[in-house]
Amino acid sequence: MDPNRGRKRNNVSVRPKKKYKGYLEPQNSSDEEPTIPRRTLNRYKKGSKTLKKGQLENNWSRDFNCSTSSEDGRPNDDVHSSYGEMVSSSASEGNCSGNTAAADSTVERESDDSGPPSEEPSSPSSSSETDSDVPADDEAAFQADETLNEPLFQGSQVTKAEVILMVMTFVMRHCLSTAAMVDLLHIINSILGRVVIPASKYVFEKLFKSNFLNLSFHFYCSYCLSFVRTWQGVNVGVVSCPHCQRDCNVGNMQNSNFFITSSLKHQIKTLFEREDITVNLAYRYNRHKKQEGNLEDIFDGEIYKNLEEVHNFPNNFTYTFNTDGMPVFKSASYSLWPIYIMINELPPSLRMKNLLLAGVWFGQKGPRMNIFLEKFVREARILADDGVEWENEGEIIRSKFYGICCCADAPARAALQNRLQFNGYMGCGLCYHPGRAVERVVKYPVDVCDHAERCDDEVLEDMVKALDEGRIIRGVKGPTPVINLPKFPLVWGFPPDFMHCLLLGVARQLAELWFSSPANSVYYIGQPNVLNRLDKILKSIKVPSFVSRMPRPITERKHWKAIEWYNWLFYFSIPCLHGVLPEQYLRHFYALVQGCYILLQKSLSPEDVNTADILLFNFVGHMQLLYGEKAMTSNVHSLVHLAKSVKMWGPLWTHSCFPFETANGEIKNVLKGNRGIMLQAMYKFFLVRALPLFGANYMVSDRIKAFCKEMLSPRKLKPTEFMDSVELYGAGSVQLLSNAEQNALLVNELEVVNEAVVYKRLGKDGIIYHSQQYTKATRRNCTMFYLSNGQVGRIQKVLCIQNECIILYKMMHFVPDNGFQDPQNNTDVFHIKLCAHLSENVSAIAATELCGSCFLVDVGERSFICFPASYVAL
Repeated sequence: MDPNRGRKRNNVSVRPKKKYKGYLEPQNSSDEEPTIPRRTLNRYKKGSKTLKKGQLENNWSRDFNCSTSSEDGRPNDDVHSSYGEMVSSSASEGNCSGNTAAADSTVERESDDSGPPSEEPSSPSSSSETDSDVPADDEAAFQADETLNEPLFQGSQVTKAEVILMVMTFVMRHCLSTAAMVDLLHIINSILGRVVIPASKYVFEKLFKSNFLNLSFHFYCSYCLSFVRTWQGVNVGVVSCPHCQRDCNVGNMQNSNFFITSSLKHQIKTLFEREDITVNLAYRYNRHKKQEGNLEDIFDGEIYKNLEEVHNFPNNFTYTFNTDGMPVFKSASYSLWPIYIMINELPPSLRMKNLLLAGVWFGQKGPRMNIFLEKFVREARILADDGVEWENEGEIIRSKFYGICCCADAPARAALQNRLQFNGYMGCGLCYHPGRAVERVVKYPVDVCDHAERCDDEVLEDMVKALDEGRIIRGVKGPTPVINLPKFPLVWGFPPDFMHCLLLGVARQLAELWFSSPANSVYYIGQPNVLNRLDKILKSIKVPSFVSRMPRPITERKHWKAIEWYNWLFYFSIPCLHGVLPEQYLRHFYALVQGCYILLQKSLSPEDVNTADILLFNFVGHMQLLYGEKAMTSNVHSLVHLAKSVKMWGPLWTHSCFPFETANGEIKNVLKGNRGIMLQAMYKFFLVRALPLFGANYMVSDRIKAFCKEMLSPRKLKPTEFMDSVELYGAGSVQLLSNAEQNALLVNELEVVNEAVVYKRLGKDGIIYHSQQYTKATRRNCTMFYLSNGQVGRIQKVLCIQNECIILYKMMHFVPDNGFQDPQNNTDVFHIKLCAHLSENVSAIAATELCGSCFLVDVGERSFICFPASYVAL
């Protein structure tokens, strides 16, 4: 071939062709940095173009900040893992399954230089969350750091940063899609007549994404589910699986063979530097205990008391973690598995609302826990060994964090512990009950012998033995990465969750036995006339303000949520079933209600815990006698462990799944379309938490910050007056007081006046009350309250006298014997009272003495008052 071909044509010299995409070729150190065309750069950033040779890896790292090492520069594989050691040694001897060995013995980490991933499709259909190219004019004209603090237009008192913050707050508050956000930006620009804020998803979200996301992508084999590698980006091409040697496509995330983790260090630092969080970090020392020696929070449990690393170092903290499957689509079996973190040392309301997200798994099957948990455990060890540095009033504080408790439902607990589920022999994770096949289903009937409880050392020995022998040992399949969590108890680190065990378990099971059993059963009460009567009673109940869901008919129980089963079990069931369910079965039910109610109270004495333990043990024993062995499910068996879990961790509400299930619902509400589910979940979860940071980095006025805070957490009622700890709502009116009302003020040594400003609604400690004069409340009854001495009253008027709020009320009298006792088993449902009559005399009391609201349940001609166990239980 002519070497000069292309250089001469017809003896005429021509200029050689320019190399196509020369910026992709390796450059000499003496050459100038190649200029990448802007359009190519935009395509690259949108994921539609992947460059070779690692071009612009810094842009991808800046946007998603993905890393293969810890924040202190330590590689991930430097974290010592006893679990990995155990599996690797067994694999070398040929005594374990190949999948597990290959998954955990491979700890190689590489950093890839390729571009960003495209979103993974979860179904062939298209997504509503489509990306549009970045408008070149918008991007060129928009300089985030320089122009955001400028006014929106000349003479405006609102800056561009404030508009961006309000728009993003509006989008997150109403769970809008990206397309809706872009349309909203177009509307703003159209109103102003020029492009003030770029109406592009990329430019707009970059302000929040680049400063908050810190993600790592972990790939596994689609065939054998063995771990492959962790990358900074995504490798273009195919990688051989280290176990089955099959090709694994890790080019564009379209096979969904990966999961995502996020840096907990960054999240904790951001959380602890928030002002509202910092001032409450000493809650464990400053809390006001109702009674010394009682169990009132997780700090009073035996496990927390034995943590010297926390007691001797006030700057160290603990956390509870959770993971559970959440169905995403109605027409497909895909599920999302997030790992949440809850800081235990915060006050209950703050700890439940400020969860951290450690990682997400998405797929048609549940996660492979040996690789999913391993990544979480690696970072958890770093949190415990090195800690996190955060700043408080200019002082740098280093805190260490220890995971001590895992709240999950029974199937998730079994997967996390790597043991048999509840439907297998030896399926209880707390004792050695063998289980028995009843009608071809494993049940846990009561035996004559007492089954010993499991302990950490024995469980660890069973894990080693199961791995060496390749078989299940006393329900244990093998090791779990959780054994590497510092200070984590292997047995009681997985306590039973009362939400799934009691509410969605035993309470629902009993309802099905009563209403859906064969008609010839002794306990069957599912006749149509009985169901219609119960439906009418439930529909007529007017609940207080702290109950989020209104009662639904018993015939719709298959759609009930956990909180509805909670209200049914503790408040509605006994008044409704009294005189309907046979007396023997109703008295048996008393033991369950009273025992669990005691364990949910704000303050429990050791005697209370022992009483509840006896009640629940009697309930489980008589359950088998009354309903047969087929009713002895794993949930019924778990009731015998509830009292022990309270001794270990405090009241049942301190270790329940309610806050984690709430977070699952919030994530599910913001997911749009069916593509990029994991990235959507991570990004939108963090975006809400990044909004306050955005307001701190730019010039945002206090007025706009307050407006955005109110938009994210709206209050249905805005107080018009404040008096000490009492809030008054609505407009007050001056009214004359009757002689009886003036006499009530005199008797209680309050200031006596002829007239006063009267309000109809007030609030105290987050609970709304209203008087009898308030007629707009048709579905709720917030007139009933109780005092510290146990007295119950109905609010007649709310007075404002000389900057003091006074309650005029009528006292409720009760029947001494409410009929809800079982002397044979020493059972007395004390939190439900049978009303005798309402006093005709008017009494007065300061509004600051209100202790709480209570239920008024009307059943025919009888009325019952039900006292709530704890407002923080849910």
